[in-house]
Amino acid sequence: MLFVRSTKFNFDDQVRLSLRLSEGGGAACTTTGRVVRVEPLDAGGEGPWRRKVAVHFDRPIPLGPSDVAFFENRAKRLRFSQSAS
Repeated sequence: MLFVRSTKFNFDDQVRLSLRLSEGGGAACTTTGRVVRVEPLDAGGEGPWRRKVAVHFDRPIPLGPSDVAFFENRAKRLRFSQSAS
């Protein structure tokens, strides 16, 4: 998962995340993982975010079809695209 953050993270940092996996403020899912990538954002980007952070989760996060559809639609609205690794 790729996050856009204002806080400084370093490669290999252990993180604990609380994620809301559905629209409407449902219950948060708490999980842990490790930072596997940190990149600065392109100059001229909007908002307070300065870097992109990718996290490898310690355990899979259970997502149903409606959760996946929610994230896909949100990514389209925010104009995010999936990059090939």
